[in-house]
Amino acid sequence: MKRVASVFMVVFLLINELPLGSYLLPISAESKTWIVDDDGPADFKTIKEAISFAHSGDVIIVHEGYYPEGCMEINKSLQLLAKGRVVIDGLMCEKILRVEASNIIVSGFSFINGGQGIDLFLSSGTLIEKNIFVNCESGIRLYSSSKNAILQNFFQNCNKAVVLDQSDENEIKTNNISNANCAFSFDFSGFNLVENNTVNNTKSDLGFLYSSNNNSIIGNSFFNDNGDASFCIIGSYNIIRMNHFVNGSIMINGQKTGYPKMY
Repeated sequence: MKRVASVFMVVFLLINELPLGSYLLPISAESKTWIVDDDGPADFKTIKEAISFAHSGDVIIVHEGYYPEGCMEINKSLQLLAKGRVVIDGLMCEKILRVEASNIIVSGFSFINGGQGIDLFLSSGTLIEKNIFVNCESGIRLYSSSKNAILQNFFQNCNKAVVLDQSDENEIKTNNISNANCAFSFDFSGFNLVENNTVNNTKSDLGFLYSSNNNSIIGNSFFNDNGDASFCIIGSYNIIRMNHFVNGSIMINGQKTGYPKMY
């Protein structure tokens, strides 16, 4: 119980730091709004039921509560929005929220205890914003997904925070990452923007880009108290500028560039 209580305390403290407001997609006249509440009057008691019942273009608003949902999947364009402190417990499933559609918004949730918090597959135009990821193998993973936005999320105690695999032209901006083994992991991914993120106390890699070209790493802050950690890049034509490092180094194609304050 002490461990569960500590996780909830972290989640609730992080939620209070999230900025107010959210970018919402236009709602058509045919769209419907569904309410989910685990202990009050609502259309559904579980998020999984609401997703299954809703149609493309609908909005699902989830009221404050604890939702032990396990694995969920979205295969249509929806807006999934949290109202208050909404904790989704993955119950250690492989993927808490699997997204296999485009033009989706997921905003304001706390994802805990899972392999992957959110997994995007063949998705584009999706916005993942102002969520919290705690105790996940990877917070957000994109596979063959392009032109998505990952904005203003918090990651804590995840092995990897943001993972891109064969995914291009995504924006990863103004996220906060703490106590991860690796903050950013890219494989065969290009033309992505990583900008104005804050990374604290990574245990291994600040970032690792493998066979990834034409990415921009700009204006990020890396603070590390766990000894030397490096941002490793294997690729070409990547732009790295105006990043701030404390106890970190950069390696480009196997060559360490030193321990810059700014790079």
